Amino acid sequence: MEVLETSDNLASLIYTDERTQIQEDTIDDLLFNAFSNTIFKLVDIGRVDVRDVFQQSAERYTRIEIVQTLLKDPRVDLSANGNSALLSATHLGYEELFDLLFNDPRVVLTQTQLSVALLLALEMENVRMLYMLLSLKEADPNPVVVTAIITRRYHIVNELIRDKRIHLYVFTLRDTL
Repeated sequence: MEVLETSDNLASLIYTDERTQIQEDTIDDLLFNAFSNTIFKLVDIGRVDVRDVFQQSAERYTRIEIVQTLLKDPRVDLSANGNSALLSATHLGYEELFDLLFNDPRVVLTQTQLSVALLLALEMENVRMLYMLLSLKEADPNPVVVTAIITRRYHIVNELIRDKRIHLYVFTLRDTL
């Protein structure tokens, strides 16, 4: 741990110096190496945009400790880029990040984004995420169940079929074969 802290301090010393040019991949490198102190200092002094750091940390590296801190910054737009942070967390199955974003009132999914998130959760076979997404009143479980049938994810169908919003008449014998 001491080597990491020392490396983070060294990176902080280098990148907070105005003589050092921040390259496009600098944040990627810092996130990959979990140099959170350096990242926070760069945000604090305005050398990097907090919104970009949030998007990269949530979408690519899912550094929860960094995302939790960045969520406190009012400049962070959780719905940026079509809610890509939440969709990425869903697609990659990162439940802790998904929970953070899903439960934040600043995240507002459009109907299309909700449909995509449902299909991504189905693809990951993550019943917990499916239930959370389906708890939204705008969520339509029918396309999810149809897709689960077509892709032979019957364990998901067994879980979701109890939902009172499911229209059983939309299924035919052909769909289930």
